[in-house]
Amino acid sequence: MGALAAMATLAVLPMAVLAAESCQLSEPAAALLAKVNTTEAELREADSLLWAGKSLSDDDIAALGDTLAAFGGAPALISLHLGGNQIGADGARVLAESFSSGLLPNLAALHLGGQFPGLGDEATVSLASSLGSLPRLTTLTLYSNRIGDEGTEALALAASMGALANIEILSLRKNLIGDAGVEALCGACEFMPHATSVNLRPNLIGEAGEAALAAASAKCESGRCGRGFCENEREKASSREASSSPRRTRGKGTVR
Repeated sequence: MGALAAMATLAVLPMAVLAAESCQLSEPAAALLAKVNTTEAELREADSLLWAGKSLSDDDIAALGDTLAAFGGAPALISLHLGGNQIGADGARVLAESFSSGLLPNLAALHLGGQFPGLGDEATVSLASSLGSLPRLTTLTLYSNRIGDEGTEALALAASMGALANIEILSLRKNLIGDAGVEALCGACEFMPHATSVNLRPNLIGEAGEAALAAASAKCESGRCGRGFCENEREKASSREASSSPRRTRGKGTVR
């Protein structure tokens, strides 16, 4: 009867629990945890992973994805800081697959800014396709990543499908975004009603992009999209004011 009872107990346990209890860390996973000075128990229970600037590669992210799958996911994880690493298209694809598989259902903040040499468009397209699986996402930072129009248009498409409905902070500064990308994102601003900060400067913004930002700002002022779309116009005005302000001189030096 004892054995039968044990089998009955196993039969009703959630699969995620079974996966977690039977998980054996692979060598790449063990190497990753050593690299980031994190224990297996900490990874299972963490609500925030501060792994920025750890020289993480696509192989490391692959190990993370395999480990999360072996655990049956990490529902406690709310904030994932992976900025300043070396994540590229392959690593982004792994992250996207993890999101789409529901392994991080409560993730609210995803920080991927400043990858070397940059995520680029392919990686951003992969990530954008999976953002709908992160319903609690409020913060997405992708600054300094060599993202162009294609990646930005993918984010705009994701937004128009409701994937960024709860986004509050979206940082895309210091990328390679031109007019087409700016127009696409601004065109989707109404699908980001809670956005308080949408940072698009500096980028490769021309006249058409400036017009799109101005139109989004007008919608913002009228309450038709998140007020974060107003800040690009305010930043532009501040830059003009700073550039036109008189300089104070002291000796042979110049002080702004």
